[in-house]
Amino acid sequence: MKRIFNTVKSNKVLFQNFTSLSFLQVSNYIFPLITLPYLVRVLGAENFGLVSFVVSFTSYFSVIVDYGFSLSATKNVSLNRNDIPKLSEIYSNVLYVRLVLYLLCVIVIICLVFTLSIFSNHTNLYLIRIAGLIGVVIFPLYFFQGIEKMHFILSINFIVRSISILFVFVFIKSKNDFDILLIIYSATEIIIGFAGLFIIVKYFSIKLIRPNIKAIANMIKENFNIFLSSLSISLISNSNAFILGLFTDNRTVGYFAGADKIRLAFQSALLPLLTTIFSRVAKLANENIIRFKQLIIKSGILTLAAGITLSLVLASFNPFLVNLILGDQFEPSVQILYILAILPFLFSISNFIGIQILIPLNKEKIYSMVMLSGLVIHTIISFVIIPIMQSTGSAIAMVFTEFFLVSVFIYYLKKYSIMFFPLKNTVAGK
Repeated sequence: MKRIFNTVKSNKVLFQNFTSLSFLQVSNYIFPLITLPYLVRVLGAENFGLVSFVVSFTSYFSVIVDYGFSLSATKNVSLNRNDIPKLSEIYSNVLYVRLVLYLLCVIVIICLVFTLSIFSNHTNLYLIRIAGLIGVVIFPLYFFQGIEKMHFILSINFIVRSISILFVFVFIKSKNDFDILLIIYSATEIIIGFAGLFIIVKYFSIKLIRPNIKAIANMIKENFNIFLSSLSISLISNSNAFILGLFTDNRTVGYFAGADKIRLAFQSALLPLLTTIFSRVAKLANENIIRFKQLIIKSGILTLAAGITLSLVLASFNPFLVNLILGDQFEPSVQILYILAILPFLFSISNFIGIQILIPLNKEKIYSMVMLSGLVIHTIISFVIIPIMQSTGSAIAMVFTEFFLVSVFIYYLKKYSIMFFPLKNTVAGK
């Protein structure tokens, strides 16, 4: 017990950020899981599937607007955490790029929803989700991760999402209230975004400065590989419901989306640990390579153990979870969730090698290439297998793609093993 106390004390900042991120993930993933049993019963599988299809489609644009800054800007903020003028420049440039991308996305979405019949039947739903993207534009999560002070954003995030849950139970009363649900989702994102902006201006003296065109151009160029990898991740993760909706009906999408939301809730338990580690390793990789390697080895073991545990629990309690959360009408989700249950374990490996090791060591190009290859494979498999096996095929495509990513990342880990894990040097540095 004393050893554990000393370990926590010596890593106080890491522990505080892990705790804050854990609560943040509760509000981002677990809170929606609280409303899930109510929503699937009130909306029904068909309308729940429709909402999932809309969210899946607009999530692509959310990644475009972010442009990978959740990783690259976190790294830049971490390296310049004590330089207020530089932090103001980083935030301003990120904001300007996001605004331009947002306007482009709005134009594209409007053109699509008013011209294609698959979207035009529910134009208002897509327009509501467009508004929610404003929250992505201004929300500086990367800033708080970079300076390792996540507790500043935790309270407002927790409060706003708690209120949004209350609104769901108050205003969603019939199967036709799916438009109100999307309004609640979008309003929540916008309020959190402006709250984050308020905090960094008030407590960190961050100022919006005139855009530096040359700096912005360099930022776009340097961030392109990370953007491609982030877009690939999003397309792999979120395209399933969208592609499924192209070949099947909303009810089938609902069965898959229900199972996948349970999987995501479990997998999200890894994110506080992984995000906390990234904030620190991004800094150590440039300052102290020995400490970087030490942290990678220790955190890698912890991450792997957590991933295995989550997958085992998810598989073991699958029928109980589906019945409890989704209800009897979602019985087809049980088979889907059995297939998806291995993903938290595979994700713990691919994310750790790709983001915690490759990116801090400036191997963004390799990471981007691997993720882009995964996207190509996932897309091909999805369009081949989903028309035949429907929701089960979608789950199989996800698992196969993650196996591919893990295999390729392990290959690169072995290829650069001398750089990553020279154990003799690591031990000598203790």
